[in-house]
Amino acid sequence: ELDYANCIADTSHFAVVTAFDDPAISFNKDELEFACINYNGIELINSNPALIANYSWYFSDTIYCSGTSSNLPTQGIQTSTQIISAMAVYEEAGCDTAYTSIPLSITFIPEPSLSSFAPQQTEYCIFDELQDSLAVLVNTEIPSSQVHYQWLVSESEDYSGASPISNATLSYYKPQEEQPGNFYYFCRVDFEDTYCESIQSELAAVTILPPSEFCFETLEIPNAISPNGDNFNDSWDVSYLGIYGSYKVNVWNQYGQLIFAGNEQSASWDGKFQSQNVPIGDYYYQIEIPLINRTFSGTLGINY
Repeated sequence: ELDYANCIADTSHFAVVTAFDDPAISFNKDELEFACINYNGIELINSNPALIANYSWYFSDTIYCSGTSSNLPTQGIQTSTQIISAMAVYEEAGCDTAYTSIPLSITFIPEPSLSSFAPQQTEYCIFDELQDSLAVLVNTEIPSSQVHYQWLVSESEDYSGASPISNATLSYYKPQEEQPGNFYYFCRVDFEDTYCESIQSELAAVTILPPSEFCFETLEIPNAISPNGDNFNDSWDVSYLGIYGSYKVNVWNQYGQLIFAGNEQSASWDGKFQSQNVPIGDYYYQIEIPLINRTFSGTLGINY
């Protein structure tokens, strides 16, 4: 026989309880007017992502869909304006239902489309100017003030390696490369303050030919200078010489005396001979460019 008179029962049970702040949900972006159909960027932000919620989306007071995804599925939504709200139910956590604080009024529109226009001339000599431009045309209901353009260029047929072109932010662009090569251009179009994805145009290939006997730049050779120290037209400089690599520049006076000899290292002449200003008059120059097997010659006037 057992005697329980002097026994003391001491049994303890432990439970681990995790306490959460009251959850809240909100839209990832507020007060945006337009959303493109098939865009999945309308999202609910959960103040406590550790809580698993079941989300319900409402159009006005009618439930549209529900599930565990915090993104609104927009596939199948018809073009329309909707008042959107949402709620999150945390059944397993024992938390109160969370509601979006401010319903959104969103106009669902078709996805923007883009037409690309490549220049008719896709091969040209360096420093030549294209007669027409690259261009894009965007078809969208989004106001033009919210449509932004950025042209990019790559040296390969790879969008990811492209670089933005400075100040090329219009719907058209005329290439202005200063080196020969193959270049690939495209335009990225962004839609500010909308639930819409960026779109981009097709690649447009343009080839810039190096200088050769078939493709050379007509030099801009001044026919007069006034080296009087007023910082205006004080030196003789020939544009575009640098693209030809090596060259020779010679200037003679009226007696046939060589008074200046230049090359790709020093092609600018300040109107001096042996550190003295040359007399007023006409001088004879000659520019030899081996790359294109051409020689340019003429007279250069000096006045003060």
